[in-house]
Amino acid sequence: MANGMIKIDGIDREITGAIFDLDGTLIDSMQVWVDVDRAFMRERGLPYDEEYFDALKHITLEDAADYTIKRYHLSDDPQTLIDWWMDAATRAYHEQVMLKPYVYEWLSYLHENGVKIGLATACETPLFLPALKRLGIFSFFDAYTTLSEVTRSKRFPDIFLLSAKRLAVNPQNCVVFDDVIDGLLGAKDAGMAVVGVYDETSASLRAEIEASTNCYIMNFGELLP
Repeated sequence: MANGMIKIDGIDREITGAIFDLDGTLIDSMQVWVDVDRAFMRERGLPYDEEYFDALKHITLEDAADYTIKRYHLSDDPQTLIDWWMDAATRAYHEQVMLKPYVYEWLSYLHENGVKIGLATACETPLFLPALKRLGIFSFFDAYTTLSEVTRSKRFPDIFLLSAKRLAVNPQNCVVFDDVIDGLLGAKDAGMAVVGVYDETSASLRAEIEASTNCYIMNFGELLP
């Protein structure tokens, strides 16, 4: 399909590429990680707090393992923690997590209008690929990029610039959808338009997120014509 373009209210440019975060943006999976983290902490007898969970949002499992080991002075090898988390999350991703409202309809609309669609995620490929296929949205994506492919977090533009390159779209003509402030700021630094997406786990930061975006939505139905 030839490149197409759309206009989005609140964004003063033509959009030919759309890049999506996954967890908390397209799929209702953030609670999965809350539950996984709490189960891990209970097993280890460690205190759980929101600051810890916030620190782990949208970073790689490798970075999360390093952070956890340093924060709690654990003697474990990082891979031990990664394997534990992956085992705990796999069933939820493969069998349980669902799309957030109007995600299928919005992706279908973009696809039908020739907009290139990319995924930029901290999630691990063995988790998200089966989920995308099960949920019927895998075929909409022209490219996906994981945080493990770049050297810096989503607070920096690297993952978004790599995603735009894979889509063969000018960053100035891309819009990024994310539920977390770091991803939105990183995308802005890449020269892209940004849309904040509501998720319950980041609701307390809604005002800060709204102030950093071109527009903010509760769900993708608000963008459908």
